[in-house]
Amino acid sequence: MAEAQILLFGPPRVRRGDAEVRFDTRKAVALLAVLAVTGQPHGRDALTELLWPDLPRANARSTLRRTLSVAAAIGPALVVDGDAIAVDPGACFCDVAEFRRLVGEGTLAAATDAVALVTGRFLEGLVLRDSPEFDDWRFGVERMLQDELSVTLRRLSSHAVRSGDFDAALSFARRRTEIDALSEPAHADLMLVTAWAGDRSGALRVYRDLVRRLDHALGVSPVPSTQALYHAIRTGATPPPPSPASRPRVQGAQPEVVRQLVAAAAVIGAPADAELLRIVSGRDEAEIAAALEDGVLQGSGEPRAYAVADPLVAAQALSALSLARRRLLHGRVAEALARRAGTVGEASAEAVGEHFADAGRDAEAAEWFALAAAAASERGDDSAALDAWRSAQAVGLDTVAVHLAVATGLLRLRRYAEALVALGRAGERAGDDAAALAAARQELAAAERSADHPRIVVCSSHLSDLLYAAGDEDAARAAQRRWAEALAELERDDAEPSPWTLSEW
Repeated sequence: MAEAQILLFGPPRVRRGDAEVRFDTRKAVALLAVLAVTGQPHGRDALTELLWPDLPRANARSTLRRTLSVAAAIGPALVVDGDAIAVDPGACFCDVAEFRRLVGEGTLAAATDAVALVTGRFLEGLVLRDSPEFDDWRFGVERMLQDELSVTLRRLSSHAVRSGDFDAALSFARRRTEIDALSEPAHADLMLVTAWAGDRSGALRVYRDLVRRLDHALGVSPVPSTQALYHAIRTGATPPPPSPASRPRVQGAQPEVVRQLVAAAAVIGAPADAELLRIVSGRDEAEIAAALEDGVLQGSGEPRAYAVADPLVAAQALSALSLARRRLLHGRVAEALARRAGTVGEASAEAVGEHFADAGRDAEAAEWFALAAAAASERGDDSAALDAWRSAQAVGLDTVAVHLAVATGLLRLRRYAEALVALGRAGERAGDDAAALAAARQELAAAERSADHPRIVVCSSHLSDLLYAAGDEDAARAAQRRWAEALAELERDDAEPSPWTLSEW
């Protein structure tokens, strides 16, 4: 077991070794939760905008430094590397991160271990009234975890039924209705399992309880399929359970399974394997296998990947989804692809970012777009890197570093006028405090070490602007001379010199 533990199911708890770590500020717990759940480094500006959105930038960064000093009580698991702040997953156990890892494994043993980790609601009782952005993030993660738990419980219940273990099936099915008291599919499954276990009156009570809940909370009645199931159980016509010895599959694809599978494939938007379709649709392996064998989706390649053959069918499936449902499915895709990131032949960071953006989870989308930009830069694809940075900006990543990266990308592509606009925005975002000047000097030093002429032009120009604003004209002119030299070197490298002159820059 790792030395540090961040436990976020139920009331949040932090431990180091055998001792519980207590903080005098909720923001320290919130900070550690964001770092542990996302599993990604976060920039200081991104964290201050999430946790202290109403404070001026300088005050927010100062408050973040104090909060980091408090959170450092967890030990070396908290990693601060310049602007990047993260939790080292190798030095810290987080129950939420472990739950998501186990669910992603796809095995029944891992699914059983995953549901055992869930001891309560995500961050139960932690609300930051002055940080609505954090509360929105917390709510989105809670809904995602609730959905993943429900899907996993349904899978375990179905397996227990096929194995003839109705006690275990009932336990999983009951727990599923507890985490979503208004879920009709969960109650319908509990009705069936209860009836199969020999308790027909108990199954009817489940239905009547659902009727009362729906009427009280929403003023609606159960859908016709749930009502039909109730009448079947009441009249002794309950559908028989699968035989314990039978192959775990559905004979023929059911209409609801087909609808959900097509919607999942349409949301994924690219050929997908059966496991990804299972995760996104929320159906079990047997239902997915039956639908794919019936040719619901077009399969190709080896291993097989499936997609909606007719674009019109895909468009209709998407238009039939509510905004909330579409965001939920995009979130499932993003989570699944993120777990696969880094393995050969799997999804790109850009695809993960796009699905997070479509899920309305902008902070996570920005992180992945930034990763996509870095990957594109490493392979020398300046246009793709610029597109990725623009995507990060579109979902709200509005930091000095991003504006400088955009300006550098534009300069690499010799789009000078646009690069000047991006530089101006970097200056506006930086402000005029000492921290901004220090950061600008660090950026320029890094550019000089890499001998990257476009980046030197941008960083020295940015530093010059900040120095002039601070009243240090001598230093500003020195920085100005440096970007002029770098721009001249850049122009000499061009086969066709630009019509731009140093004075125009």
